[in-house]
Amino acid sequence: MNRKILKVFISLLILLLFTGCGFNVDNKINNEVYDVEIDINEIDQAFVPAIEIASESTLGITVYNKKSYAKDWEAISVGSCVIYEGIAITKDGDKINIKDSYTRDDINTYKYKAVTNAHVVEGGKGSNKYVIYDGDTDSSWELDILGKDTDIDLAVVSFESPVLYIPITFADSDLVKKGQIVLAVGNSNGYEYYSSATMGIISYPKRYTEESGYAMEYIQHDAAINPGNSGGALVNIKGELVGINTSKIVEDDVDSMGFAIPVNTVKKVLNRLENGEVINKSSQLFDGDTITSLKLNAFLNAVENNLGSLDYGYKLSHVPRYSIFYSYFKIDDIVLEVNNQKIYNELFFKHSLMLCESGDKVSINLIRNNELVVFDIE
Repeated sequence: MNRKILKVFISLLILLLFTGCGFNVDNKINNEVYDVEIDINEIDQAFVPAIEIASESTLGITVYNKKSYAKDWEAISVGSCVIYEGIAITKDGDKINIKDSYTRDDINTYKYKAVTNAHVVEGGKGSNKYVIYDGDTDSSWELDILGKDTDIDLAVVSFESPVLYIPITFADSDLVKKGQIVLAVGNSNGYEYYSSATMGIISYPKRYTEESGYAMEYIQHDAAINPGNSGGALVNIKGELVGINTSKIVEDDVDSMGFAIPVNTVKKVLNRLENGEVINKSSQLFDGDTITSLKLNAFLNAVENNLGSLDYGYKLSHVPRYSIFYSYFKIDDIVLEVNNQKIYNELFFKHSLMLCESGDKVSINLIRNNELVVFDIE
């Protein structure tokens, strides 16, 4: 009996066994007919409101530089910013909520606050002027820089305009999922393509990288972004802000790898930036190893690891002396969780504490001298 005949015989035998024993073989995938109606018009219009909302609050920023009196003003930076707060001022000087101004005819001006990247408002040597730009009306207004942090790459600016803009609504970036649709709005490649919109998905919601010695968290996505998109909005399909676009990987063999600063990071530092405060980041002075790294090193060197069944955590070998953490942690502590999040990654551990300051509450689970210790940093 050749192999082909043998396979047919075995297949028939298996079928007879199932039918003879009273089993019903029900292949639902092949046998069910699905009646699905797809409304193409609904799909076509699905993202229009979100883009309109993001476009309403996303404007341009130009930095002009003059190196000397003999030189002309030169545009050295073009980027984007996102309006998140504003008030209306009446002709009598009263300050009212923007929503209350919609039906008023006595509004004199509006004052806004917007968030952008610090590198967008980086000036040059000599004199600098900073300008907001609205491509739809081809209008410009002078802006003030309230505060910026070059490490986090965020800045807050303010400006005054007679034009009504609707501040964007913040989402919760901790709820962002891989595969979720996102939209990017900004001035792609400059004002010739002002207020451009692109669509993509979240490639990875919490991507940790080290930038200038600091542990940074980004939202990785594949919505097309280009020079000029920096500081612009990354929004969900509701038009809510999930991140501030900041960079992309530019290499010949790399495509569609863009990065946005999560809006929850923006929320943590917004008040401090508004007030021009310096943001301390002492968590970078921690040193140690993850449990997975220690176990791998022990395996490679064929030595005992003495870590038992523990498979996550960060073992401290140095605690920054001049920081709010010094009285809470000790060398050889194995930090298991920060705010109920298990620690598998060194950069996650450092980033989770990076923006903490006195008064913030952070829950910690750790092992000290083989005992579980739970406490709050405040």
